[in-house]
Amino acid sequence: MQKQSLASYWHQLKSNPLDASNWQDLALIYAQCRLPWHTRYVAIQANRLQAEGRQAMEALLQQCQQQASAENSIFSRLSLDILSRAEFSESAECLKSLTSLSESLSDDWLSLVYRFRLHDILPDDPAQAPSLERLTELEYLPGESAHYLMVLALACWRCRGSGGFAQGFGARYSRTTFAIWFYVIARRGTIALR
Repeated sequence: MQKQSLASYWHQLKSNPLDASNWQDLALIYAQCRLPWHTRYVAIQANRLQAEGRQAMEALLQQCQQQASAENSIFSRLSLDILSRAEFSESAECLKSLTSLSESLSDDWLSLVYRFRLHDILPDDPAQAPSLERLTELEYLPGESAHYLMVLALACWRCRGSGGFAQGFGARYSRTTFAIWFYVIARRGTIALR
């Protein structure tokens, strides 16, 4: 894969997060890289802004999923919902794939968010995790990194059959969720409720 910086796309979204064409461009890039998790996230954002493009985004996501499946990609074998677990057997492989992806897609906010979450799941060296400062520097809306990481981490609350919130929240989640919210409070002084 050719090295490509996505910083310009995320920077444009900082200026105008309601630009559906920018979201669609990101969806195309992620689909070409065969990244269904990423494609899904940006396609959802594009669909929220431009309903008439919904069928095209759904077709793009389906094509991306099929191509990733044909290559037996970790991102096609696992649903994004896997990141709501306290641990899963493929977490190391997934983190390795995202880390090598970061070498190809520099300044990619979304890959950094997924890597940050995986570093929270894995008990390895937290010094290798992306910094919260870097996440917030690249995010397209103030607080979006914290918001999306909380969505990923707290999805276990609505999980069925896994013990839900009480069992899943434990030490692994507290490290991410509390660190993020304390960082947001310290940096911005307040938390805006969504």
